Parts: sequence; C-alpha cells; structure tokens
Amino acid sequence: MDGQDDIAQRVAGSITAATLTQAQVAAQIGLTDEELSESLRGLRAFSTVEIVQLAEVLKVDAQWIIIGRPDPYRLIVTARHDVDQ
Repeated sequence: MDGQDDIAQRVAGSITAATLTQAQVAAQIGLTDEELSESLRGLRAFSTVEIVQLAEVLKVDAQWIIIGRPDPYRLIVTARHDVDQ
C-alpha cells in the first residue's frame, strides 16, 4: 500500500466512524461525490486543502490522515472556571 492508499483508507474509515455518507462529506468540502469516490479508490489524490477540510468535517487530526499518527504538538485547550454566586 502506498501513501495515497493509506490516506484513502484512513479517510474512508473516518467517514464510516462519523456516520456520514460520502455524498455528505463531499458536499461539505466542495467536491462532487464522484471526485471523493475517485480519491477513496486511489484514482485521484487529495489536495492539502481537502485533507485539512476532511479533518475538520470528520473531527480527526490532519496529520493522522496524512501519516497515520496524531500531531504530538497539537494544541488542546481545556477551560475550567469557577463562578462565585
């Protein structure tokens, strides 16, 4: 399996996990259903912008889509506050 196939496999799995259809995901990132299908079959490469958009829509890390590992430097913010009444 080459890099594009790995990316396509991670995207396809994320679509399934997000319980979205390919058509829904394609529409949200500005692709036709056919373009997304071609990318998932390895006939068309995802652009960098498409990968970032997919990560946002699918709620996964863009680096994970690309290399299969999450970004160790990804900023995660948790806020907590107390309100005195």
